[in-house]
Amino acid sequence: MPISQFETNPNIIWNYDVIMQGTWDGNAQNIISDASIAVIGNYIKAGKGILTGHDTLGAETGTTKGLGKIRDYFKIKIRKLWDSCKQYPSIYK
Repeated sequence: MPISQFETNPNIIWNYDVIMQGTWDGNAQNIISDASIAVIGNYIKAGKGILTGHDTLGAETGTTKGLGKIRDYFKIKIRKLWDSCKQYPSIYK
């Protein structure tokens, strides 16, 4: 369902064991609201699953927007945008 529809009733996720969000390329611009992030955080704390795309937790969202606010639940490290370009210049020209 589109983010706009999810935002009208984020508690709908409780009907599912796992939710998937952010698989369309370029999802960094589809920031989930703070209210919905709170629901997702509680969902994760309850042992439910979430599958999300790299754009939703990346360097662009940081720790102040969308799923970036709860990215500690995902136990991943995020580097600054374009660091890999500096680290691997032969690949990213």
